[in-house]
Amino acid sequence: MHSRQIRRGAFALISVPAGASFKDMVALKGNPDIGDLINKQIIDPIEKANKNLGSIKVDFDNPEKLGTATKE
Repeated sequence: MHSRQIRRGAFALISVPAGASFKDMVALKGNPDIGDLINKQIIDPIEKANKNLGSIKVDFDNPEKLGTATKE
């Protein structure tokens, strides 16, 4: 499958609830709490909608692993 292709409906690989899309995640750009918001508004809803696939082991609010934002 090409990266631009999207499977929808019964053929979707995962369910992405309203408010948890990539577009929604990009809208969080510039927010000082972006890591926490990605965890709560994007990752958590996707994980809950896809319980049969297991858990998502990622924390976008962890500066030790992901670093911190710097302005130049």
